[in-house]
Amino acid sequence: MKLGCLLTVIALFSISLVAGSEASCECSSPTCTNNSCTCTNSTGQFQQFCTICSGRKKVTESEGTIYSHDSSIFDTYGSKQLCSVHIESPLSTTIRLYFHFFKTECAWDYVHVHDGSSTHDPTIATFSGRLVDDTVDLLSVDKEVVSSKNSVYVVFRPDSHVEHDGFRISFKVNGCPGWCSGHGECKDGVCQCDSDWSGDSCDTRQCDCLNGGSCKEGVCQCVGGYKGSHCEHSPGSNYWSHTPGTGAFVRSSFGGAVVGDTYWVFGGYFFQGAGTKPSLIKFNVDSKSWSSVHPSGPVGRTGHTITAYKNSLYMYGGEENSGISDELWQFSIDNGTWHQLNPKSTADRIKSTGHCAVLVKDTIYYIGGMDDEGIVIIDIQTFNISSNTWNIISHRDMKQAYYNSRTYKTKFTDNDRVYYGRYSPACTLNPATNRILVFGGLNTTRIIAENLPDQRVDRESTFVEYDVPLNSWGNFYIPDWNTVPRLYQASIEVVDRNLFVFGGIFQSSTANDKQCYNPHAYIVNIETGKGKQLNLSLDGVSPIRIGHGSFVHDNTVYIVGGYNGKLRDDVISFHFQKCEENTLETTCITAREDFTICQWINNNCVTKTINETICEEHNFPCPAYSVCDQCLRTSRCMWCSLDTVKQDGGRMGKCVETETYNAFFPYGQCTGWAMVNSASCPAESCDKIRNCSLCQSQPECGWCDDDSGTGSGVCMAGKYLAPLEAKCPAKRWYYYTCPKCQCNGHSRCSDSENCDKCMNNTAGTHCDMCRSGYFGQATNGGRCSECSCSRHAEGPCDHLSGRCTCTTLGVIGLHCDECQSGDYVGDALHDTCYYKLQPGTQYTMHSVRRRINFMLHLNETHSKDIDITFRSYISDFALNVTILSQDNQQKPLTQKYPETLVWNAILKKNKYNWDKKPITIRFYLILNQTSKSDIKVSVGLDSKEIDLKQFFIIFFACIIILLLLLMLGWTAKIRYGEYRQQRNQALVLMERALRPYKTHRTLFKESVVPISGCIFEVRSLAVEPLFEEKFAIVSYLMTHPGPKDTNLTIGSSIFQTNLPFCKVLSNPNVNTAAV
Repeated sequence: MKLGCLLTVIALFSISLVAGSEASCECSSPTCTNNSCTCTNSTGQFQQFCTICSGRKKVTESEGTIYSHDSSIFDTYGSKQLCSVHIESPLSTTIRLYFHFFKTECAWDYVHVHDGSSTHDPTIATFSGRLVDDTVDLLSVDKEVVSSKNSVYVVFRPDSHVEHDGFRISFKVNGCPGWCSGHGECKDGVCQCDSDWSGDSCDTRQCDCLNGGSCKEGVCQCVGGYKGSHCEHSPGSNYWSHTPGTGAFVRSSFGGAVVGDTYWVFGGYFFQGAGTKPSLIKFNVDSKSWSSVHPSGPVGRTGHTITAYKNSLYMYGGEENSGISDELWQFSIDNGTWHQLNPKSTADRIKSTGHCAVLVKDTIYYIGGMDDEGIVIIDIQTFNISSNTWNIISHRDMKQAYYNSRTYKTKFTDNDRVYYGRYSPACTLNPATNRILVFGGLNTTRIIAENLPDQRVDRESTFVEYDVPLNSWGNFYIPDWNTVPRLYQASIEVVDRNLFVFGGIFQSSTANDKQCYNPHAYIVNIETGKGKQLNLSLDGVSPIRIGHGSFVHDNTVYIVGGYNGKLRDDVISFHFQKCEENTLETTCITAREDFTICQWINNNCVTKTINETICEEHNFPCPAYSVCDQCLRTSRCMWCSLDTVKQDGGRMGKCVETETYNAFFPYGQCTGWAMVNSASCPAESCDKIRNCSLCQSQPECGWCDDDSGTGSGVCMAGKYLAPLEAKCPAKRWYYYTCPKCQCNGHSRCSDSENCDKCMNNTAGTHCDMCRSGYFGQATNGGRCSECSCSRHAEGPCDHLSGRCTCTTLGVIGLHCDECQSGDYVGDALHDTCYYKLQPGTQYTMHSVRRRINFMLHLNETHSKDIDITFRSYISDFALNVTILSQDNQQKPLTQKYPETLVWNAILKKNKYNWDKKPITIRFYLILNQTSKSDIKVSVGLDSKEIDLKQFFIIFFACIIILLLLLMLGWTAKIRYGEYRQQRNQALVLMERALRPYKTHRTLFKESVVPISGCIFEVRSLAVEPLFEEKFAIVSYLMTHPGPKDTNLTIGSSIFQTNLPFCKVLSNPNVNTAAV
C-alpha cells in the first residue's frame, strides 16, 4: 500500500492549471484525474481544479478541491501520509475553506489550518474524527474556515495505525459563508442578501414570526408567552438560545465562576501564534457582552479552577509555560486586585492541573487532577477560606463504596473502590444529598499508593458522590447507564432537581469508533436517577464543545467558549422553563422533558411536589443518613439523640443500625431514640417543639407562655430559672409544669383548664388537631386548611398531611388527582384512570381498593372475536361496561351488570365493526368488600373463533408426526425381537455344550498338517458353523466300547472356534462333548 501511495504521489505531483467557472460548486467527483474533476451547478457541468494531499504542494487557483487520497485506487488514506497544501491568492483577498466530508482517526489524525504560508503562522483550526459525512454534520457553520490574508496552509498529520475515509475540502478565493444559502449574491467575500433574508450567510428569514407574533423593526414581537427569535418556543417548554461571539475572546480549558450576573474567566488555551490575549475577561448575562480586565497578577495557564466565594475569586493550580503549578491566588472583585495566598497547611500542596473544584459552605474541595509527575491524583485537597488553612484528605482515610444504591457492605477491599482519582472530571454540589457529585474524566485503574509503573488510564462516565461529613465515596445510581455515555472534558450543572450534562469527548480506542465529540446534552433527575438525551436545536450552531465553561443563572445553563475544531467565545444557553412562567392551564400541565411536573392550582401554575413513591427504601448504610426522617425510612435503622447539646438547645443525632447501636455508644451517649413504627423523630431543637408538654419532655427545654391565656407560647433551651439566651419574664417561664389552660391558641378556658370552644377549624380536648375535613398542625396556633380531595377519594383526608385515601386502583397523588405511570392511562382530575388491556393476555390484579377500571382498545389489527372474563376470588363485584367509538360520533353504549364473582362475554367483531371504526371499551369494576383486603382480579383475553385452515394444517401435521413415531417404534420393535432371538439361540447352544457326556476317545487321521493360527488342524468329516461362527459342530469317526465290528460310528461335538479350540483338538486324549 505504501508503494501504491508513493506511485500516486509521483503521478499526481505535477499540477496542470484548469480554468474554473466563475460559479462556485463542490467538486464531488469520486476521483481526481489530472488535477481536475467534474463539477455540476446551475450553469451545467465543467471541469474544476482538484489535487491530492500528498507531499508538499502550492496551489494558486481561485477555487478547487483538496482530497486526502485518490479514492479510485485506495479506500482510505495511507498511514504516515504527512502532506501539506499551501493555497495562495492575490493580495487583498481572503481564502475560504469548506469541509464537505471529514472522517479521520479520532484524536490522532489531525488536519491543521494555518493563517499564512507555513506552520509558523497562527493556527486557526484543527479537525479530527468523524465530523461531516452523508449523515452527520457536527460542525454546522464551523465547517467553514476563512483566512485573514491571501494565504492559507493546510497540513494533514496521520499516525501509523488506523486509517479512515479521509476528507474533501473545497476552497474559493473571496468565498462567502455558506455560498450565501442561495438567498443573496457574493461580493468580495461578503453576502449581499435578498430583501427578506439576513445573516452572514443569508440563512435567516427576516421576521419569520410564528404563533401569532408580529414584526416590528425587523424583530418578532411574541404574544401568549411564546419566546424565541421567531416565537417558536411555546410557553412551559424548555428552549435553547445562542449568543454569537466576537472572536476576540476565544479560548478553552480556562477557569471560570459566576458572581451575580457576571461570569469571570481567567487564562485558557489559545492556538499557536494567537498573540497576547487578556488573561481576565468577563461576560455579562444581561447585556450578553464580553469585556476584559487588566490587573497585574498570576501568569496565564490552563487546567486550573476558579471558585467564587462572596465577592472574591479563588484560583488554584493549572499548567503554566514553566510547568504544573500549586499556586493559590485571590482576586478581589471590589478592589480589582490579585493577591497570592499562602495558607497554613499540615502538608505541602500538590501541584495539579485538570482538577475540578466545589464550594461547600466556606471550604473549597479540589478533586482529581494530575500532578507534575503525570500521575492522576486520588487524594482530595481542601482550602478553608475562613481559617486560611489547606488540608489533604488521603485516599487511605476515605471509605470507598461505603454507600451504594445497589449493594450494602460493611467491609471493603480495594476491589470495592468506586473512585480511583480522575483527570479532567466535572463536578458540582448535589443539593438533594448535599454531596459532591463527580462525573466523567480519565481515571486510573490502580491505586496511586502502589506506585506501579504500568498505571493505566481509562475514560470513566460513572457518576460518584463524595459525602463530606462521612468522608465516603459512593455511586450515584442511574437506572439506564446508557443514558449518559463515557465522556471526559464535559460539564455538569444542577438546575432545580435536574443534572445537566453537556459536551465532552467519547472514548475512541478502536478503528470503528470515528466520532470524537459528544453532540448531545443530557438531563438526569437527581432524585430518581432517570435521564434522557437532548439534541441542540439551534440552526447554524455546532453541537460539540470541549474545554468549555458552564454556569447557572436564573434557571438557565450557559455554555461558554470551548473548542470544536475552532476556539470559540460564543455562548449557548438552555433555559429551564419555570412552572410559574405559565399563565394558561393548558400550557401548565404540558409534559416537560426535564422531568419537572407542573400543576394548575388556584389559577396558578406551580411546581408539583415529589411523589412519595420516589422516596423508596434504598440500601444505604444507616450512618449515610444525616436526617432522622430519612433514617426512619429504612427498617433496619434507628435514630439516636446524643448527649451533646447544640447551641440552639437541640441535641446532636446519628442514624445507626438497630441491632448494633450499643456498639456505637458503649457509654450511654444515646439519650433518646426513634425507630420505625415506634416513635416520631425528635425535634432538632427546642424551638421546633409546638406544645408545652412535649417541650418539657426534653430535659434541655422549657416553655415560655405568651400570656394570652390560650396555652400558646415558645419552647426554648433553658434551665430551671430562665432560658439560656432568649429572654422570657420569670412569671411566664414554665420549666416543671405547664399553664393550666392548654388550648393551643384556639380557645380560652372558662374554668382555667377546659377549653370553651375550639375555633379555627380545630378539635380535640386541647384544640390540638384539625377537625374532620381539614388538615395541618393545629398545635400552638397552627393553621388548619381544608382538604382538597378529588372524587376518587373517600373519607376525610389525613388530619396532619392532608393526604387523601384513594379508592380507585391506579389513582395516586396527595389529592388522588394523578394516574400511576406505566400501564395506566387517563386523566384522574377530570375523568379516571384505566388499566390498559391487550388482547390475548391474562392479568392478575392485587388490590385493596374498591374500584378498578380497565380500558380495551380494538381496531383493524384485531381480526378475531374477543372472549373476556373477569373473576374475583374473594369479593362479589358489580360491573359497568361502556363502549364508545374512537371518533366520538356515536353515542356510548353503557350496560350495567349485577354483583357476581365471574363475568364473561364474547365481543363479536361483526357486531361492533371495530375493523372499520376503532372502538374503546371501558370496564368499571366495583368490589363489594366491607373491609380492605387483598383482592385478586384475573382478566383473561383470548379468542375462541376457529381458523379452519390453521386447524387442518395443525391436525394433519399432528397425524403425520404420529405415524412417523409409530413407524419408528415398530422398526425398533422388529430389530429388538431379532436381537433377542439370536441371543436366545446362542444361550441354548452354550447350555447344550455344557451338559455332561460320557468320556470317549476320538479317532483322528494319522497325518496332521500345521496351519496358521492353530497348533494342528483336525481332519474332520464335516464342520457346521453355528451362531456368529463362535461355535461349530464337528463330525468325526468315533469308537466306543463294544464288539470291534460295531464300535465304529460317526459322532459330533460342539467346539468354540477360537485358539484354545485348536489346542484342545491337538491332544487326542482330551475329553469332548459328544452329541
